[in-house]
Parts: sequence; C-alpha cells; structure tokens
Amino acid sequence: MILRTQLFSLLLFILCLSLGEARAQSNSIIDEQDLRVTVGVAPLSAHLYDFIWSADYCPITPTLSQIFVYEGAKRTTGAISLSYSNQVMKRLAVGVEATYVGFYQSYYKRFTNERISSRNQHLLSFSPMCRVTYLNRKYVRLYSQLSLGVGVYFENGSENFRDVTFEGHLTYFGMTFGSKLFGIAELGVGSRGFASFGIGYRFSNK
Repeated sequence: MILRTQLFSLLLFILCLSLGEARAQSNSIIDEQDLRVTVGVAPLSAHLYDFIWSADYCPITPTLSQIFVYEGAKRTTGAISLSYSNQVMKRLAVGVEATYVGFYQSYYKRFTNERISSRNQHLLSFSPMCRVTYLNRKYVRLYSQLSLGVGVYFENGSENFRDVTFEGHLTYFGMTFGSKLFGIAELGVGSRGFASFGIGYRFSNK
C-alpha cells in the first residue's frame, strides 16, 4: 500500500512538471518567483518516528544496571525548511526545497544525575516540489503542495549510523497572507511536519 502511494505521488509530481514545462514554452509565462522559510512540528519519517516514540533505546548494554539510568527530555529543532519556487502558471508553481530536522536526548544516572551518554539524530532532505494554487487573490492564496526527494539521515550516540532515505511531504492545506512579503501557515504530513509556519518573499525579473 505504501509503495502504491509513493508511485501515485511520483506520477502526480511528473504530471505537474510536464504541465509546468509546457506552460513555460508558451508566450504567457507568469514571471513570479518566491523564497520561503518555514518551521514545522512533528515531522514524519521512519527514522525520526523511531526516535520520537521509542522508549526502548538505552546507551548501556542491557543489564539490571539499566534501572539506575533515566532518559532526559527529547529536544528538537523542528523541521526547518528553505524553498524556492517559480510560478509557471497562475495556479501552478514548481521548485525545490531543503529541510533539516534535529533531535537531541541525553541519559543520566538516576541517583547522581550525572550525564553518561547522548543520542542525536539529524535528517537533511532535498526535494523537487509542485504547488497548485486553488485560490489566488492579491493578499491571500490557498494551495496544496507535493514534494518528493531523498534524505540523508545520520545519528550520533553509542553507535554511529548513517542512511539515505526516501522523503516526501504533502501539504493538503496551505495559506499565504501578504503581498511581496508574506506569512505562511500550512497543514500536511511528511518530512516538514503536520503544521508549519513561516515567512516568504515574492519577486520577479521585471
């Protein structure tokens, strides 16, 4: 089921790119671009999911001594994203985005509170994206967005680990408010979190 969803998303993205390319070859190109910075909460990724919800990890060899160790709070940077897009049609934009997510946790001796180990996870993803705007007004725009790409995952702790993963994000509801300088609010699922907020700037070559 997951594979079918990924294939469908990939085909949808290819279709968006094809439409964008065809439109760009016409004489009525929309000359508008934007840069966006957002911060999202609760990103969804296989590796990060294990870190957020797993309570079984402990940096000490499994023995009875584990009862003397406790986990510190899990801290995160949130999903920090930087994106660039080109509005190739009134309702269609294509572009690229990069997202970073970091999680940090320490482990302590229960009776002395001495820090004995830590576990840090990082995910850096790069994705082409396609955005469809279904309400386009001067100061308010509503849209949906799909991005698919790859992520580089690495972990530092008692054991170092690295991996390359498939990453994606679906924004099923996004809103911008403002003109050249605008605010951003989004709801979605994937590597950028279920809710994200930020700012952006629109510009053109004219």
